[in-house]
Amino acid sequence: MHSLCLLPRPQLTLIFIFPFKALMILYLHHKLTPAGNPACVLFWKKKKKKKKKKKKKKKKKKKKKKKKKKKKKKKTMCLIN
Repeated sequence: MHSLCLLPRPQLTLIFIFPFKALMILYLHHKLTPAGNPACVLFWKKKKKKKKKKKKKKKKKKKKKKKKKKKKKKKTMCLIN
C-alpha cells in the first residue's frame, strides 16, 4: 500500500530505497507516460510516431509571418515621405 502512494511522485530515491523489480517497472511506466498512468511503454512509443503528422500545421504559421512583413514595409514608406 505504501508503494502505491509514492508512485504518483516518481523520484530516483524510490529505486534505491525499494530495489525491487516490480517497483522498477512501475516507476519506468510512470516516468515514460505523460499522464502518469501505468500503461504499456510500447503503446506510448507508437503514439509518438503519430505526432509527426502535426508538422504540417506549422507550415500554415509561416504564411502568417509573411503578412506581418508587408506591414513593416508600409511603415518604412511613410518614414521616407
